[in-house]
Amino acid sequence: MVVARRGPEGRLIDAVNKHIPKTIHHQSMTFGSRSFNGTPDRYYDGPLGDLWVEYKALTAMPRDGVLVGDYSSLQLRWMTRRYDNCAPSARNVVGVVGLPNRTAVIQRSPTEWEQGTPASTALPIKEVSSWISAFCSQ
Repeated sequence: MVVARRGPEGRLIDAVNKHIPKTIHHQSMTFGSRSFNGTPDRYYDGPLGDLWVEYKALTAMPRDGVLVGDYSSLQLRWMTRRYDNCAPSARNVVGVVGLPNRTAVIQRSPTEWEQGTPASTALPIKEVSSWISAFCSQ
């Protein structure tokens, strides 16, 4: 059996999912994202909510301290459509941008996806997992 090496994004996803409780179903949307429609990387379905997450991993800290994920135009279109189609209290699409120091920012709006998020808001990976778990359990 050949095991594919995971790149930075795959390792970020694995690190987050390692702390997701069994009560929350999660699955890769790799086939969907390769359909050229911009579907986010992962889908999480919990007892009281669901969430779409597009993961991006940076290999170096940006000099200006602003984290911008390298979202494609199709990903931005998909995520923005989902954001706009949900009631403000139920917006269930985010971007997670990981850093080399095993922290990540959660980007919750089209403005953050396009303009970035301050690195000072980065959370430890385990807290990102807790945030996803809480979102799907509210």
